[in-house]
Amino acid sequence: MFSAHKDSAEYVPLATHQDEDSSDDGNVTDSARPNSSRLTLPSKSRLSPFILWASVVVAALSTLNFALIPWTMSAYELSETQLAKLPYPDLHVGFNRIDKLLHNIVPRPFIHSWPEHIVRINEGLKDTVYGSGNQVFISVKDSTIMKFPIPEGTRDQACVIGWQGPVETREQDLNTKGDISEIEVWSVIAPSSVDANNGVTMDSFDFDSISWNTRPVRGELLGTLDLKGGLILNATTVKFGCPTDSKSLVVELRCVRVDCHVDFAQIEEVRPRMGFELLRQIP
Repeated sequence: MFSAHKDSAEYVPLATHQDEDSSDDGNVTDSARPNSSRLTLPSKSRLSPFILWASVVVAALSTLNFALIPWTMSAYELSETQLAKLPYPDLHVGFNRIDKLLHNIVPRPFIHSWPEHIVRINEGLKDTVYGSGNQVFISVKDSTIMKFPIPEGTRDQACVIGWQGPVETREQDLNTKGDISEIEVWSVIAPSSVDANNGVTMDSFDFDSISWNTRPVRGELLGTLDLKGGLILNATTVKFGCPTDSKSLVVELRCVRVDCHVDFAQIEEVRPRMGFELLRQIP
């Protein structure tokens, strides 16, 4: 009984290769199929002569380039005399462009100039002479005239009038009332119509004798300053061309608003500084 069952379940090995067309062509026998052991495939590891010789040429040229590097570097070495004759005798190639690149990115510093003379004049007291001092008094009827020495520079270095506001320790030194958001800054071109005809210039003008009736002639409006922030440290007017025919710049500061009032002592020796100054931008 057991032997009969074993014969019926005789093991038949599976085919190791299956062709997609074997199901369609059932008449093809194993003897008719080509023997795979007799077929020879082309070797993929074999290189063509062109690739082989090209590799040899590239290797030879690379070796030659490495051998010529010391001679090439020595041929371009410059002596100290030759370097001195160059427009930019510097071995740091491209470093001279850094300043030009940062020129338009980093804010440029200013040369600060403190006023030499500070004079108050009053429209209501036309003949009153206050004389040159350090008291700044600006209101709807009071103007303050300041004379600044112009820092040396070129025509490309623009000027501005700046306001150095008080820090926390000096807030009590500044007295303001009303709207101080528009303080006009006017240039002064001549002492007066009478003195100008006599050849008197602002460089030689006596600031201790200025009154409202003898006040200098205004030129152009250089800009306005906003002092309402109190702690504003870098308020400036718009840029304007520094005078080239004079060593000093004289300006007049006046209020635009009716209820405007500014009063403080602008003393150079007190630190930190507070007041108006002339700034010239470094190119």
